[in-house]
Amino acid sequence: MKKIFYILFATAITMAGCGGSNKREMEKYKAKADSIAPSSYTAKKTDSISKADYVSSSAAVVNKKDTTRKFVRTAELKFRVKNVYKASLEIERFTAANNGFVTYTNLNSTIDRKEITPVSIDSSLESIYYDVVNDINIRVPNYNLDSIIRQIAPLIDYLDYRTIKADDVSMLLTSNNMMQQRITGNTQQLSKAADQKSKNATETVNIQENIYHKQTELDRLKAYKNQLMDEVNFSTLVIFIYQRQVIKHSLIENDKNIKAYKPGFWRRTKEGIVFSFDMLLEIILFFIRLWAIWLILFVAYILFRKFALKKPKE
Repeated sequence: MKKIFYILFATAITMAGCGGSNKREMEKYKAKADSIAPSSYTAKKTDSISKADYVSSSAAVVNKKDTTRKFVRTAELKFRVKNVYKASLEIERFTAANNGFVTYTNLNSTIDRKEITPVSIDSSLESIYYDVVNDINIRVPNYNLDSIIRQIAPLIDYLDYRTIKADDVSMLLTSNNMMQQRITGNTQQLSKAADQKSKNATETVNIQENIYHKQTELDRLKAYKNQLMDEVNFSTLVIFIYQRQVIKHSLIENDKNIKAYKPGFWRRTKEGIVFSFDMLLEIILFFIRLWAIWLILFVAYILFRKFALKKPKE
């Protein structure tokens, strides 16, 4: 009896110890979970970065504090969309909303292959597999390049690549201004020399031709500077979009491949039974249409039985 009591007592102590140990383990786990929770939330927050954040770049953002440097900003995107036509309309709408304009768009579809499958004696199923793509070139004010890229981002189903460049052309503009000033000063000196009365006609003509070439070079430099400033003020965005391959099914007449089509056994059996039944009906209708002849023959038979076959009386 004492042994049983000792055994029960030892069992109770062991269970109490396990219970306390489990409780302490749960408290440790809870404390560990509480310590991990903030970092997990941070990771979740990091993973939930929007498409706009990873499609755009700081290279597309204009730094208003930097007034000394001039950048030519360009971007190129290639991505898959759910519907090329609808996405193209959205991109053009975003362009207009950002005070930009479309310089080029080429929406086209290319047939990959065609398949024609006979489905009945006189019909076939035509399946056309084709790809739809569009190349779009747009220009927007440089301060709106980042905005339009972020607006386009939700249209992306799969991003192939994105390239954004900001080329510093400050030195090119400075060099251009210096060359213009130098040519302008040289032209003014040549003009003064041409006005001197001591020069002969030949020298005057040579000076005038030299002035003409200098002015032509000056015009070229001015045009180049205007083009460069236009590229600075308006960024260029090149977009290539495509969608998953589209399949179009159409039921067409099978006028060229009728002989090649052969129905199955049971279908031909059914058609044979229907054909035979139709022939039987036609035969019955044929005899029905001769009812007048049958009536005359019947009357003639009755009369024949009544009069011709009557035995003469003795």
